[in-house]
Amino acid sequence: MQQGSRYSTFWQRGELCVCEIIYALEKPQSTISHHLNILKNAGFIKWRKEGVWIHYRITDEKLVDELVYLFETLQR
Repeated sequence: MQQGSRYSTFWQRGELCVCEIIYALEKPQSTISHHLNILKNAGFIKWRKEGVWIHYRITDEKLVDELVYLFETLQR
């Protein structure tokens, strides 16, 4: 699967916990947490806590294409 397709599929799944994000993107937890914090502070994602788990989701579905483009660009 191409990188862009993987990111697109990931973001379109809706709400995900950090463990699912780590598994889907195959990146270390510290890297995922850092980038989620940036996206959260920018208002691109929202989160909710359920017990020990934090679940994240995109605030606007239109952002999916823009985020896929950003991730593809960063991978080059």
